Amino acid sequence: MEVKFDLAREELDKRILEPYRNMRPIVLGGRTIAWEDLQRIEIVETPHPYSAFGSYTEFFARRGDGNWYHSEAGAKDVSDEFVTTPSIRTIPQKTDAVELICSRFHMIAMQLRERRGNRPTLDVNDEYDVQDLMHALLRLFFEDVRTEERTPSYAGSSARMDFFLPVEQVVVETKKTRVNLGAKEVGNELIEDIARYKVHPGCKRLICFVYDPEGRVTNPRGIERDLSRDEDGFSVWVIVAPKGY
Repeated sequence: MEVKFDLAREELDKRILEPYRNMRPIVLGGRTIAWEDLQRIEIVETPHPYSAFGSYTEFFARRGDGNWYHSEAGAKDVSDEFVTTPSIRTIPQKTDAVELICSRFHMIAMQLRERRGNRPTLDVNDEYDVQDLMHALLRLFFEDVRTEERTPSYAGSSARMDFFLPVEQVVVETKKTRVNLGAKEVGNELIEDIARYKVHPGCKRLICFVYDPEGRVTNPRGIERDLSRDEDGFSVWVIVAPKGY
């Protein structure tokens, strides 16, 4: 629970509503709340400022009591007037669609298991399954998705890209954790990928998706922070999902 008092409309839009609509993190009280971790936004309008609140109003608000504002005369819940569910149409840049795919990838994989009449389906068991599902999902947003492009030589060898989006100058690499591919091994592979794609003339952004359904990466936020970067016109965006906390 994070609470912010005395927000003017402009500040409410900039700090909370706009990031939420565009599925970006919200920063409140020095804490960054990832879009996929957000459970609910509640907006209450009061006729007087926070300094005029009763002595227990702030206490109940920070505790998460749903009736915290009832003792304040004229206060009312206006969440429905301001908060609208994000949709694909609100995504300002197509590369943000990759974050949406990654954040919901596990839910989609689980949903695919639920078919009527026990019909066969795609069960995401290994990295090839991750790539097949990712390929299909990328087609929702991108017209030109290439899978046969070769990477520049690194340490004497080259490899095939998972997905290259030439119009957006984006490469999407996928990993799936397994018994012998935990946090350390994934980190080492990502370091090699970053070095390889940094010299690729057509890649301005590398998005690395690590699918970790068994929770083998104990500190996903740490890997994301340590390896994500933006320097010299080349950006790296590491996304681990789902997160076990």
